[in-house]
Order: sequence, then C-alpha cells, then structure tokens
Amino acid sequence: MFSVISFNINSIRARLHIVQQIIENEKPDVLLLQEIKMEKIDELIDFFHTIGYNITAIGQKSYNGVAIVSKSRAEDVIKGLPTFAEDPNARFIQAVIDNTLFINVYMPNGQDIGSEKFFYKMEWTKKFSEYIETVKGEYDNIVIAGDFNIVLASQDVYDEKIIKNLAIYSDEAKKFMTDWTADGWTNIFRFLYPTKNSYTWWSYRNTRRDLNKGICLDYFLTTKNLVGKVRSMEILTEYRLLEKPSDHTPIKLTLDI
Repeated sequence: MFSVISFNINSIRARLHIVQQIIENEKPDVLLLQEIKMEKIDELIDFFHTIGYNITAIGQKSYNGVAIVSKSRAEDVIKGLPTFAEDPNARFIQAVIDNTLFINVYMPNGQDIGSEKFFYKMEWTKKFSEYIETVKGEYDNIVIAGDFNIVLASQDVYDEKIIKNLAIYSDEAKKFMTDWTADGWTNIFRFLYPTKNSYTWWSYRNTRRDLNKGICLDYFLTTKNLVGKVRSMEILTEYRLLEKPSDHTPIKLTLDI
C-alpha cells in the first residue's frame, strides 16, 4: 500500500511538531504541504533527513509556499505553474515519485466575488486547468492534491449563507471543478462518499472541538486508472484538535500502487 497525505500547515515553523506527529503516526510515503510560509527550507532538510524523508519546496516569505516530503527522492521537479510563469506567488510544485506524478497546489482564495483577488483566482485556476490538460496524457498515474479554495457543493459547508458572496463558492470556481471531473479527473472523496458531509477547514473562532461547523477546501483528484486502486480516503480530524493547530486538517489517500 502507498499513502499520500495533503495538509495546509499554515506555517511549518509554527507547526513542525504536528508534521512530526503525522509522520510518526501515519508513516506516509508522500506528504504534500501547503502554506509553509517560509522562503528558504535549508533548516528543514536536516530535520526531514533524520526521520527518513526528503523535502523539495518552492517557498515565499510569510505567505504561500508548497512542499513535497517523501520517502523516495522526488524526480523531475517543477516549481511554479508552467502555464502561469509570471505569477509571483509560490502556489505550485510537482514531482515524480515512484512512477507517479504528484501535483501539489495552494490555489488562491479570491476573497469577495468581484474583487481584484477574485479575478486573480479566476486567472490562476484557468491557467491551472490548461496545464493539467497537457499532463493528462503524459503520465499513467497522476495525483493532484492540496488546498483548492473551492467549496463544491452544499454538503461541503455547514451553512451556505456564510460563504454565498465569497469567491470560494462562486459559480465560476465551482465550474472549474465540475469541468475537471467531466474531463476525466476523479474527486476521490465524492467518488467514495457521494452525499457525506465533509469538512477540512474550521475557523479559529470556533471552539477547538466544534467540528460540525466547517468547510471542505482540500481535495484529491486522480486520473481514472487510479480510481480502482484506491483503498481509502480519510479526513484526519484528530490533528485539528491538537494544541496550536492549523485551521485545516490533513487528508489521507491510500492506494494499491
């Protein structure tokens, strides 16, 4: 079995203790991190090497940043969305690990519909759509994961009213995801659990143990040939209950590859 965990860490310096617990408890083959919020990862390389992992990342001071942590060495690494080379933000990294392409993304939030950040979100996601179309035929096995900053359906939010004017729930954002699934990508959680309420993010204003008032922002997409190899997908809510947690919780995909 092969396991992949995706986690918006919301500052790796502040939550390296949680990363360590995840690795000790779950022993993932690949760990995809978003919002690492640091520019240079030199100090992390030795940390991960001592526990048997490699790390590659594209960082940014205080904001964004994505990393791939893996037992096997990452090959053919690409940092930055190839179809959006002018984007100044660290939101995309991909690598081939054990004959599978892993694409790790931290998509823009977009804030309010119609804002400048909303139009940046639309442009970035459009460029991302163009890119994944180009790689679909190049690799047999592809896993796309990360914080998509898209709420796809009513069962992915505890109260639609709180997000009705936000970019994450805009018709335009939702259409991107429905287009991806119509074009051959599979949303693994919804494939396994078509009607289940699922949350991966909770406001820090909530009490720590109130997990009924969340939003789903984090996903795994795979090529169709991997769907039959899926053993399970889990939302690891226990890590949201730790001291000094991220506002997201990890999601875990287990495959027979």
